[in-house]
Formats: sequence, structure tokens, C-alpha cells
Amino acid sequence: MTKGHNKVTEFDELGVIGLLLDSSNKDAVRFKAKQLLDPIYHAEHHSSELLKTLYVFLSNGGNLEQTMRDLSLSLSGLRYRVKRIEQLTGHNLRNPEITHQLYITLQFLISEGELEL
Repeated sequence: MTKGHNKVTEFDELGVIGLLLDSSNKDAVRFKAKQLLDPIYHAEHHSSELLKTLYVFLSNGGNLEQTMRDLSLSLSGLRYRVKRIEQLTGHNLRNPEITHQLYITLQFLISEGELEL
């Protein structure tokens, strides 16, 4: 999702995110989101670029070439951002368990209107 675009998503399309949105545990999800993403928010003046890079990278299943095209970045620029995200979060973005958690967290925050990319 990008700024200025109001995309309507049906509840059924949200999958697990829909259940999180419908649950009474939103505060717990927000707390976990803060734990996962807080280093990015507070360590960089370009945090929105890093968050967008992370979201697009994860949306593309870690495919560097597609992410590079989607973000109009050079390969070296994308690799720098991915490495920086890994350094800040302390997580390996090639670990599917971590990337799944990060992706769901970003989707939750976007769906709740707390993050706009």
C-alpha cells in the first residue's frame, strides 16, 4: 500500500490478519510489533524507507530482483538496506520464521492505519 491509495480489502482476503484485527488481543499484537520494529523507527532518519523496503522485500518472498524493480533501487542499494534492517532488528531476513512474523506485523499495522507505506 502506498500513500494516497485507499485500497479496500475484504475480510476473507486478510487471512490470519483478519483474525488478529477481530481479536481482543490487539494490544498484545501492537506490543509485539513495537518489539520487532522499534529499532527501525528509532535508529534511522530514513525509517519509512527501511520499513517500505522491508515490506516490499517480504511481499516478494525475499526476491531481490523483483524488490529492486518495485522500489527502483540498484542491487547494491537494496542489499545495503536489507543488511541495515538486519543489523537494526538483529534478525536474519532469510529466516522464514522471522520473515513471517515481520510480514504479519507489517500487515497488521497497515490494516490498523498505524503504518502507511
